[in-house]
Amino acid sequence: MCLPVMAQKRSSLWNDTFNAGVSYSTNVLNEKTIDYRGTLNFGYRKFLYYGLFVMPEASLYWQKYDCTTERVSSPYPPDFGDQDSKAEKDKLNRVGLGIDALLGIRISMAEKVGIDLMAGPYIGWSFANKEDGFSYDYDNFEVRGRFGVGISVLDKIYVNAFYDVCKKKFIDDNSYHNNRGNIVTVGIGYTF
Repeated sequence: MCLPVMAQKRSSLWNDTFNAGVSYSTNVLNEKTIDYRGTLNFGYRKFLYYGLFVMPEASLYWQKYDCTTERVSSPYPPDFGDQDSKAEKDKLNRVGLGIDALLGIRISMAEKVGIDLMAGPYIGWSFANKEDGFSYDYDNFEVRGRFGVGISVLDKIYVNAFYDVCKKKFIDDNSYHNNRGNIVTVGIGYTF
């Protein structure tokens, strides 16, 4: 039976731990692009009071961003009748660093199983970009709000899922807008 946090006695799942893991992210609500990211993350989980914890994390990520654009291949001005257009794929590969500071609560479900509810800010910065036909202006710095749920087993292995939201536009073009919000992340890791 799951008891409220205040009614639970101190659980072995509430030990302070370092953690290391991998995760995969993708933008789920944008059909015009393929946007995914692989991440290595490292952090520390500090329990403050019963199941309440803070968890700063640092990450190194690689992002692949592809979008298909209709381009007119005609020497005539845009308002000159019918024009031939073709779809071209623009690509951007990025490497960067990210940090997040999560506040969460771990609810002990069994002796060695806990459910985590987490929220906090995420900040990312891309320091290496490789463009292939990618002609849009984009931002190397991003700030997002992160909300997540996770499960910890045996106080060693964890699996989590996050949903990120933001208003900042990643690309701003006359005919095309994309913010890098609506990002879903799933990850697995180990605590020690």
